Formats: sequence, C-alpha cells, structure tokens
Amino acid sequence: MKILFLILSLTFCITNVYSQKSNSSKPKANQSKEKQGNNLKLAEAELRKELSGMYEGTIEIELCCDGYDYANGKVYFDLTKDPIAFIYSGSVRNDNYYYENGKIIYKSSDFNGDPVCGWFENLNGKWVYWQKFYGYENDGFTERKPGYIVKNSGLERCTEIIEVYLKEDSDFRNFADQFKLAIVNSDFDFLENSIALPLEDGYRENLSKIKSGKEFCKRIKLYFGDFQTSTAEYFAHYWRELEAANNYPGAYFFSGSINMIFEKVNGAYKLTRMGSWG
Repeated sequence: MKILFLILSLTFCITNVYSQKSNSSKPKANQSKEKQGNNLKLAEAELRKELSGMYEGTIEIELCCDGYDYANGKVYFDLTKDPIAFIYSGSVRNDNYYYENGKIIYKSSDFNGDPVCGWFENLNGKWVYWQKFYGYENDGFTERKPGYIVKNSGLERCTEIIEVYLKEDSDFRNFADQFKLAIVNSDFDFLENSIALPLEDGYRENLSKIKSGKEFCKRIKLYFGDFQTSTAEYFAHYWRELEAANNYPGAYFFSGSINMIFEKVNGAYKLTRMGSWG
C-alpha cells in the first residue's frame, strides 16, 4: 500500500512539474518572437540612419528639349523622417519619393517607367548611391554610369543644413500662395513688392516693360485668359532649379505657355523673369 502511495505521489509531482514547464515556455516563445520583431525594427531604423547624410559626385541636370547635363553636386538624405527628406542639389523632392529596401522610389501612380530612381550600396566599406541617369538611358546606355555619388558626411553633420532647405521650400510655398492670391484679388501693392521692376515681358516682346503691380496683374490675367487656364491651375506646380545648374541655380520656376522665374533679391522672393522659352 505504501509502495502504491509513493508511485501515485511521484506521478503527480512529475505531471505537475511538466505542466508548469509547458505553460512557462509559451510566453517565452511569444516574448522571443516579439523581441525578434523589435530587433528587426531596430536594425531597420539603424540602417536608415546609417544611409542618411550628404552624398557628393556627378549628378544629372535636366535641360529643356529632353536634354541633360552633368556636374558635381551634393545630395542630402534623411531616411529617418516620414516622409523622407530627399534634397537633390538644393531641390526638395520629399513629396514625390519614398525609401524602401535600400532604394529611392518614385511614388506617382501615373508614372509608366521603372519607378526606382536610385539605390544604396556599400562599396569597399563606403556607402554610395547609384543613380538612374535618364539622359544616359535615352541615349541607349544600359550601364550604371557615369557612376555613383559617395557619402561624405553623416546625418548628425547634415541635420541643420537639411532643415534650412526644408524651411526655404516651405517659405517659398507660402510666398507662391500669397502671390497667386494677389493676382486673384488684384492686390497691386503686394505684386509690386514681389516683382523685380521694371520686368521685361518675354512672352510678347513687342510690348513695353512692366513697370507696376497693376500693369503686371492686368497683363497676366489677359495671358491666362488666352491660355484658357486659371490662376490656381498655373500655380499648382513648381520646381527649383538645381544648385549645380549653369542657369538660374536655386531659382524657382513655374512653367506652361508662359514661364516665370522667382529668385531671392535682398532676402525676399521676387519675380525676376517672364517669358515663353523652352
């Protein structure tokens, strides 16, 4: 009888210990998966920071009439932001691109070609950014040339510079909205202070130079009527010329049947040229 009691007691103890081990292993397994997921997120965050910074080398400059030029320039990335900061020779391109799996990708849904515009690679211990050069592609070249740009500064040394570019872009957006409203509301004073007068009319060269905000407002409304476009439609999109470009580096452009160029004059944005080139 004593032997039977000992056997039953031993069986109960073994079963209880096994049950406790089995139950305790379940949360550990869940914790392990959660820890692994956190490690992957941490690794991704560290990689984004590692890839961020200033890259320098040959960049592509788009010209009119499907032409391209090449010059030395700087490109800034902050991939830790959402959306990312992507500044190509002074041109802020955050709205149109995103980062994924080591690539910078064009996100417009109406883009028909390969949306990948560049990718990162660790080459001989240094991070480089391979670019897709559209001019070379149009000329029949399939190799990755003229090459890549090399990371020369980390994110810590570039954060302030990136923020300056982002602020400049935001400031110009605000100015462009005010300029547009000034045309709609016939705010002659604002326009006069925002135009480098006298302004040559490159659209109709037979006309005299524009010498006042009122004269500009009257003439531009006439042109928009000829083009059958609204002020809002015309001012919906702009781009900033690359700092590495030979003509109007860093200037802001609105384009269409008539083109406008805005530059900083004594610290303030002004319309400096109007015409129908390109």
